[in-house]
Amino acid sequence: SQLIMEWWDELTQFVRERNNDAKLNQGRDGEKKSFEYESKKLIKFKSNKKPIWVSLDNNLLGYDIKSYDEKMNIIFIEAKASGKEDGLFYLSRNEWNTLLEKKTSYFIHVWIQDKKEPKILNYEYLISKRFSIKDSDNAEWVNIKIRP
Repeated sequence: SQLIMEWWDELTQFVRERNNDAKLNQGRDGEKKSFEYESKKLIKFKSNKKPIWVSLDNNLLGYDIKSYDEKMNIIFIEAKASGKEDGLFYLSRNEWNTLLEKKTSYFIHVWIQDKKEPKILNYEYLISKRFSIKDSDNAEWVNIKIRP
């Protein structure tokens, strides 16, 4: 009946919203961990520089944190939090394009479950995987699934 169908639709929408909230919270948790990780790293380097959590203001840059390497070169970090044991995560087309643009100054921090350190993926590692990323005449890719 119509009433049952509406009830199922409402239930489905509720579950989707809960899943989206959980993913958003997990993502922000990964960003926070990367920000703290970078802050500690820069202190170890005896630098007065601080990382910047850019995705709080703009989520379309293709990275979450702007920081510095040991030579004080600017680096760009995309933080990913994975609840999967194998670290499975998705990289958006925008993030992939930013990786291709920033090259060796782009890193992905993968926070796997409750591990204390991120698995850090760099440009060379990701390019070496030779992902088959192509659009076709009637389809355009949006996300790539990666197991580090």
